[in-house]
Amino acid sequence: MGWNDFFCKCTQFTIQAWNATYAPRDQDGRLKWKYPGTNTVDFLFEVGVDGSSLLYLQEHGNKKLIEGCRVMFKDGTDLSLYSGRIIECSWNSHEDAWIFVQIQTDKSNPDYISVYEEAKHNIEGTLTEDTLLDEIDIVADLPVYSDWANRHSGTFRNVWRRQ
Repeated sequence: MGWNDFFCKCTQFTIQAWNATYAPRDQDGRLKWKYPGTNTVDFLFEVGVDGSSLLYLQEHGNKKLIEGCRVMFKDGTDLSLYSGRIIECSWNSHEDAWIFVQIQTDKSNPDYISVYEEAKHNIEGTLTEDTLLDEIDIVADLPVYSDWANRHSGTFRNVWRRQ
């Protein structure tokens, strides 16, 4: 579904602010968009018997090895310290690898495969910041939002106006 198709099918939505409290999934019609580098996935990390780095996710309640995924840590990192832990990683397209961000001490299970697939889709997608802002401008000018815009004196637009 293209961006315009999405807006045509939505009758009401809100955009989650960058500093808003985290809410899983898309709740209450909230639109979530992140810069590609801020999409993260929580993997179960294990060191294989041959010393290889293995990344697992959940699928149907079971752990599933994600073949072909590569994770990078800082140079000199003792990988055994992370084995058996849930690690948050962000995608680095230049390295073609997941980059270790932090250990998720508050989680005992990795993300579901659907979270991984959605993150990869978002990362590889073509919805840039400029496209998003252009579309918001178009939608905000629709008659259905004119009363709201008038009540707020147009100040809402200053939030996303480009510098």
